[in-house]
Amino acid sequence: MLQHRAQQAEHPEQPVSAHTRPPIASVAGATPQVYQSRHPERTVPYQLIQQHAKSWLAQAQAKGDSIPRYIEKGFSRFMDCGILAKGFARVRCDACGDDFLVAFSCKVRGICPSCNTRRMVFIAAHLVEHVYPIAPVRQWVLSVPKRLRYFLHRDHDLEKRVLQIFLRVIERVLRQHSLGAPADARFGGVSFVHRFGSALNAHTHYHCCFLDGVVGRGEELCTNDTPSLDSIRWFEATALTPAAIPTMNLQPLKSRSNIGYCASSLSKGCSTAWMQKKWRNGNMAVVSRCMRRCE
Repeated sequence: MLQHRAQQAEHPEQPVSAHTRPPIASVAGATPQVYQSRHPERTVPYQLIQQHAKSWLAQAQAKGDSIPRYIEKGFSRFMDCGILAKGFARVRCDACGDDFLVAFSCKVRGICPSCNTRRMVFIAAHLVEHVYPIAPVRQWVLSVPKRLRYFLHRDHDLEKRVLQIFLRVIERVLRQHSLGAPADARFGGVSFVHRFGSALNAHTHYHCCFLDGVVGRGEELCTNDTPSLDSIRWFEATALTPAAIPTMNLQPLKSRSNIGYCASSLSKGCSTAWMQKKWRNGNMAVVSRCMRRCE
């Protein structure tokens, strides 16, 4: 900002607007950007919720449908997002006295596209810069049969149990395909639970971003050329090829998750045979793709 103000002092013919943010210093040759209000009241999502949210909530209440409180609260907060009349912060340069206004954001999950995008970018930057080491990262995606997604959507404990079983399957596959890895080698990564599909349909599925390998104690030579098992080593899953993914043994995932479904209170009235048929014969999909390779 100070560099920009110095340029303005050298070229006084260029006006300084009180509502325009000065360009951000370029990073790696990127073009400097200027802050501009996004005017959310002009967008289609804002206009749809503004015109139809209250009537939709009233119709749901008249029918006796229970709408979660967080949905109604999210609509209300989204109506205030980016609107200067609902609150703003004033950003001022102490050197030149120039300032501009930035409206408060709603920070609502799932509704506001601006806040969702900003949160997505911040989380991705945090993972890359502070969480993941310089190593290959693979994304695993698990999608369950359609007739069983209802139980995952309504039972949070069951949702966590299925994820835990899926993670154990991933760890076993990575350990088997990491050459030289010990039997007690461990994996690491981050999991995200997605509850909606691309069409905003209720679709609970899992995205898991894990290191493409395992970490364990490996044999290394000490200064006196004697082997030592105290060192921590990285074992990359070099044997895990795209052709090996469809041959993964998903029987532990199917059988153990089926037990969880039958034990769930939401599955009362459904026989064990029905659950086993829908789970084992359903369209379970596991997709895996390596996202980043170390240089």
